[in-house]
Amino acid sequence: MLTTALAFHQISILGQQGFSTVEAAANFAYQTITALLATLAVGSLADRIDPRWGVVFSMAMMAGTLLFLPFVESGVLGILYGLMLGAAGGGLRGIEAAAFVRYYGRRRIGTIRGVATSIGLASTALGPLVFALGFGATGSYIETALVSALLPFSILIAAIVVRAPVASSAPVD
Repeated sequence: MLTTALAFHQISILGQQGFSTVEAAANFAYQTITALLATLAVGSLADRIDPRWGVVFSMAMMAGTLLFLPFVESGVLGILYGLMLGAAGGGLRGIEAAAFVRYYGRRRIGTIRGVATSIGLASTALGPLVFALGFGATGSYIETALVSALLPFSILIAAIVVRAPVASSAPVD
């Protein structure tokens, strides 16, 4: 939801922070590079760590990105913003599939992935709308970004405190 919102409005969001159109568009390169690296790094750990720590990492990066937005300006801080945003999305992609199999087995993975994908697709439509409404109401994306940081922060806390599902005794195919 939030990654799509930030990407959809990137030129406008970073333009408000003083970026030229070219600089704002070029920031996608930093996001992509870091997303690839984070996907590989977290994915390589997926079988060795509790998947919740991958979620914690990803949500910390997303909350940090949103909270950092008021301070972002062209140059090094803009690059750092792109790196953080890429790490947030890449880290989650790296852990997601492994977490589902670890917690729920392979028997119903199609159903679980179907529900998760449907929720993910719906959220990608909602995120840009939330940021557009926030911009329309305030004339800025900053307030919406700061309030939106509550969502990944809440997920981060939940990932730490909610007990992991217990594997059923049924054999896994």
